[in-house]
Amino acid sequence: MIIDSDTHVIENPDLFDKYLDPKFENRKPRLMQLENVTYWFIDGQLIPKPPGSRGVGTDVGFAHPKGGLMKSRNMKAKNGSFDDVPGRLSDLDTTGVDVQVIFPTTMLGACHLEDTELAAGMCRAYNDYVAQGSEKGDGRLRPLATVPLQDPVAAVEELRRAVRELHLTGVVIPGLVGDKPLDSPEFFQFFKEADSLNVPIGVHSVTGAYDLPWANLFKNFFYTHMVAMPFAQMTAIMTLIGGGILERLPNIRFGLMESGCSWLPFWSWWLDKHVERRQMMAERKEEFGVKLYRHVYDLPEMKKLPSEYIKNGRIFVSAEPMEDDLPWVLKTMGEEMILFATDYPHGDADFPNGLKEFQGRTDITEEQKRKILEENPKKLYNL
Repeated sequence: MIIDSDTHVIENPDLFDKYLDPKFENRKPRLMQLENVTYWFIDGQLIPKPPGSRGVGTDVGFAHPKGGLMKSRNMKAKNGSFDDVPGRLSDLDTTGVDVQVIFPTTMLGACHLEDTELAAGMCRAYNDYVAQGSEKGDGRLRPLATVPLQDPVAAVEELRRAVRELHLTGVVIPGLVGDKPLDSPEFFQFFKEADSLNVPIGVHSVTGAYDLPWANLFKNFFYTHMVAMPFAQMTAIMTLIGGGILERLPNIRFGLMESGCSWLPFWSWWLDKHVERRQMMAERKEEFGVKLYRHVYDLPEMKKLPSEYIKNGRIFVSAEPMEDDLPWVLKTMGEEMILFATDYPHGDADFPNGLKEFQGRTDITEEQKRKILEENPKKLYNL
């Protein structure tokens, strides 16, 4: 079984017309055209952020079906939405993929809306939409649910519904929620519920839809995309470890998507280095001062080195099909955590050749390929 661990739905405006509670009629997401580019208008904001904005997003129009991306890339699906399931399945056959795990696109930003009631309504509508679409996919299309994590109580409620009633594969969250890291105490109830339900959590961001680490320094999309995606993942894994989420919850699993995997050995070493510095300061606390040590370095819920948590079988990271440093990552971090992902149907996807190019690599073994294509995603996603 060949599993593409990170693909997407491009939300169609009809989704909200058909599935969003009518009470949100005056607040529902709409498309708006500005200088020949079509944007989403949600909660008083243009998504993605237009040119000239700090933290700008791309202006190629991938974030909605009117962007024309599918036709220009010879994909059979009429657009990237879930409206043409037969076309999507045909694209799977063309690429040689058996199963797609499916993330949202614009709805990746739902956790950052100020209107929490609208965010919850949009998540329910999206989850109903993808659940209905996946029923036509013969088990090959596995969507993840969206939840309004800025309202943890509503997020828990929607997670239960999405898993128990809609039978969605897991849930997706961003690497941070506004200015709150994932180890903020109010989010623990959500992680505890995911652990109880034994469902995977995909960690995924979208550049230019909301504020991401360092992105607001720049008005150039090259810069914002360079920093926003990997820094959000680094922040996520740091806080999940430092805040004791992986220590306190035995079943919880995370998949960090769309930033490659080459950052992971560095970040694992860097985190370990800081823990070792903390231990050194503890041993010399009289010299450094007990108050300083406790205030700056004490993370009581982190019982082991960060690298031990990263390698404990509950952290997974997607790799680019032809990522140069993949052999080194497999050697240093292990073979049980890397996933294959194409990003279909976004602009980053090498359609239809991504899988063929990956399978043709000669710098990793066939056994490593099998783990990346099948074994590892099965473990993460309970497939």
